[in-house]
Amino acid sequence: MRVCCLCFQDSRYDESRKGKGWKETPEEWLIKQFEACIYLPQYLSQETPPPPISEVVEGGVIPDLVGILAEPADGGIPLLLQYEALWIVTNICSGSTEHCQAAVNGGCLPPLLAHLASPSKPMQDQAVWALGNIIGDTPALKQFTINN
Repeated sequence: MRVCCLCFQDSRYDESRKGKGWKETPEEWLIKQFEACIYLPQYLSQETPPPPISEVVEGGVIPDLVGILAEPADGGIPLLLQYEALWIVTNICSGSTEHCQAAVNGGCLPPLLAHLASPSKPMQDQAVWALGNIIGDTPALKQFTINN
């Protein structure tokens, strides 16, 4: 399965716009993101070991997730979509050091840290969980996170 723009293989997706969304209207793009963000946590939680984290990371979803997470609360991205994106990042960061490093290299730290100040307790909790996965992975990732 090819994962693109949050796990949807679609002929309307323009590969040159990876990380920038779909060619549809903003409303259609938002629906696609919702569908993907609901599907991916289920996909990453498969009972069959190992979870397909590598497939998801290699599919290029991290820039899309960072884009969703970096959007301000009043920026048009619904809180539920941001929560689901946080959950996906948490799952990615629960994988190998390479998965965790890919999330950090992809820019996940600044929005994760910003969500610690979210007015939403579930958003704060999910951000703490993701950051805990990063900090607990290696001493280098721990120090990098502290320095940021």
